[in-house]
Formats: sequence, structure tokens, C-alpha cells
Amino acid sequence: MVIGTKITHADLLALPEDNLRREIIDGEMFVTPSPIANHQTILINILSAFLDYL
Repeated sequence: MVIGTKITHADLLALPEDNLRREIIDGEMFVTPSPIANHQTILINILSAFLDYL
């Protein structure tokens, strides 16, 4: 890939499967990082509170 060229859907499909979330926006690729452990703990606590409420 040459600097200045836009990423295409074909380029995205050619990448190896590594379970990273990638998005192409206006020809630029963005990789979303995995959530940190603290984030997951907070989600579990919220879900637990919600289930207790129900």
C-alpha cells in the first residue's frame, strides 16, 4: 500500500483474520482497541444490578 492511497474493501478483506475490529471511513482504516478489564468489570456490575432489579 502506498502512502496517500485510500483503503478499499478489497484491501480490508485481504488482511489476515486476527479478531480486531477494523472500519474504513473515507478511505482511512481505523482499528478499535479491545476493552480493558476494568470496562468489562463495570459492564458485569451493571448487568448484575439490572438482573437483580428484574
